[in-house]
Amino acid sequence: MINIRTSSKIRVSNGSGKLSITDAGCFRFLVTIVWIQTILLDYFRAVIIRIPFINNFTTAIMASLYIIPLLISFKRMERNIKLADIAAYVLIALLYFLDGILHENKVDVLTQYRYLFLIRSLPLFFIGLNLEIEEIKDKLYLLSIISIYALAFYKMVLGGGASLTQYTWSEDMASSYNMLPHLLLVILYTIKKPSVLNIITSIFGTLLTFSLGTRAPLLIIFIYLILYVMIFRNWKHAVQSRLLLGGFAILLIAFFEQIILLFQKVTQSWGMSVRLYTYLLGGGFLQTKSRNNITEIVLSGIKTRPLTGYGFAGDRLFGIIYSHNIALELWASFGWIVGSIVLVWIVITLIRGIYAGKNDFQKGFVLLLICTSFIKLLISGTLLYEPFLYLLLGYCVRLIRTRKNVLTAEENNE
Repeated sequence: MINIRTSSKIRVSNGSGKLSITDAGCFRFLVTIVWIQTILLDYFRAVIIRIPFINNFTTAIMASLYIIPLLISFKRMERNIKLADIAAYVLIALLYFLDGILHENKVDVLTQYRYLFLIRSLPLFFIGLNLEIEEIKDKLYLLSIISIYALAFYKMVLGGGASLTQYTWSEDMASSYNMLPHLLLVILYTIKKPSVLNIITSIFGTLLTFSLGTRAPLLIIFIYLILYVMIFRNWKHAVQSRLLLGGFAILLIAFFEQIILLFQKVTQSWGMSVRLYTYLLGGGFLQTKSRNNITEIVLSGIKTRPLTGYGFAGDRLFGIIYSHNIALELWASFGWIVGSIVLVWIVITLIRGIYAGKNDFQKGFVLLLICTSFIKLLISGTLLYEPFLYLLLGYCVRLIRTRKNVLTAEENNE
C-alpha cells in the first residue's frame, strides 16, 4: 500500500509494510528531471528505444517521468501559486491559439512550437515558484558532473566511432548550450568550494565547449565568471584577490596565442572541432556579420507594424529562423510598446530576483539561469522554446515574494 504524505521525507515502514511517498520528494524528483532533460534524459530515452517491446511505450515512459511526480506534488506547489499566475498562463495560451486562428500564414510555425512553448517551457514558471534550490543543489551538482562527462564520452567515443575525425570542423550548437547550465553550476561550486574534481571538471568542460565549435556558450561562460567573481564573491583579501585576478588576465592576454595553439593541439588530438581556435587565432571570434544582417531585416519588418507587431513568432514572417535577440523578437511579436513593457518587466524581475536572494549561492544560481537563458537569448534562441527562462522568472518571483513576506512580518512584529 502506498500512502502519499505532505512532509519533506520519504519513509519506509517495515512494521506496517507501507511505502510513504511525499509531495516534497516528488517535487525534488521533478526538478531533477527538468535539470537533466537535455543530456542524461535524452540518453535514457535512447536506451529505451533500443529495448524490444519496451520501446513501444517510449513516449508514455518519458511523459510519466514528468506527469506522475507533478500530480503527486501538486498540493505542495499550489501553496506558492497565486490565481494571477494561473490567469497569466491561461491568457498567454488563449492568445497563442487565437493568434494561430487569425493569422493563417503562421499556422505551421505556431503548430511547431505549440507543445514546446505551452507544455515544455512556459509551465516551468510554476516549477520556479516552488523551487528551493538549497534542498537539491548538491544532487543537481553531481548530476551536472555526470552530464558533462557523459556528453564528452558520447561525442568522443560513441558518437564518432571509427570516424571520430568527422567532428574536427563541425559545429554542435545544441550540445554546447545543453551542457552550459551544468558547466556553470560546477564552476559555481568551484568558486565556492574548490576541489580537485571541481577544478578538473570546470577546465575539461570549458575545453569541451571549445571543441564543440560554438562561440556564444564560451562568451557566456566568460560573462558568468566575470559577473560572479567581481560582484558576488566575498573576498577575504579583496585588494590582493582582485590584483591576482587582474594579473592572471594580463598573463592570459600576453600568452594568448600560445595557449590557444596548445588547446587546439589537444582538441584536435580528440578528433573534435577546432573551429573556435581558428576564429581566435584569425581574429574572427567576434565577427557577427550574419547576425547584423538578421537585425537589419527584423528592424525593417518592425517598422511596417511598430505598434501592434505581428503576434507570436512574428519575426518568422521576415524569412528568417528567428531574431537571435530577445528584444527584437518581442518587438516583432508585440510591437514597440507592449514588447518594451514585457522586456523591462523581465529585466526588473531578474535584478530584483538577484537582490532578493538570501545568500551567495541563491544569487549565484539566479545569475547562472540568467546567463543560460536571458543572456543566451540576446545572442541566439527563441522565447518560444527557452525552458530555463521561465524557470528563472518563476524562481525570481518566488524570491521576491519571500523577501516581501519576511519584511512584512518584521514590520508587523515591530
